[in-house]
Amino acid sequence: MDISELDPLTDAILWIRYPGEHGGNAVADVIFGDTNPSGHLPLTFVKTIDDLPPFDDYAMKGRTYKFLEKAPLYPFGFGRSYTEFSFNALSLSENKPIQDRAFTFSVEVENSGDTAGETVIQAYQSPVSREDKQAISSLKAFKRVHLGAKEKRNVELTIQAKDLYQINNEGQSVWPQGRYSLAVGDSLPSERSTELGAPAHQRQEIQF
Repeated sequence: MDISELDPLTDAILWIRYPGEHGGNAVADVIFGDTNPSGHLPLTFVKTIDDLPPFDDYAMKGRTYKFLEKAPLYPFGFGRSYTEFSFNALSLSENKPIQDRAFTFSVEVENSGDTAGETVIQAYQSPVSREDKQAISSLKAFKRVHLGAKEKRNVELTIQAKDLYQINNEGQSVWPQGRYSLAVGDSLPSERSTELGAPAHQRQEIQF
């Protein structure tokens, strides 16, 4: 979907998909401030459809948030609300995940605004030195949290061992090797997310 012509004409865009019978009421509640929106995009909006590979090219290069190298219009995982969130004090259970064992971490989330709201904490794993056909970033865990105005809370998330495995060029499921960055925030860890107003991610390196 190409909405690049619409984007510069608006202060905000509501993506409501198929809202159902009470969709109009829900949109009105958001517009008039009776509810605080908290959705985050489950897909990527490219700047132009020319940024996508040909339809008959089945390779993953250039497709989805994992492999899209060009800056999108709106990135996967992005979303705004009527309050501001920030992330601090990322703490890992271990810097070297152990094979076939769940990996836990915690992060401090703060609602610095005057309005209660929800956000979706998202944890992405990215290779420090990316190899050919390797994903740029991969979503590994997420959790929705509700915070009152000015509330601050430590939230723990878990990445299951099965979600750390990767598919190699031979189609085999293998345990990752090397150095990776774990980025935790409420959007895709990209420059475009920051440009659009997403809070800064907390990052730590992990070694497999």
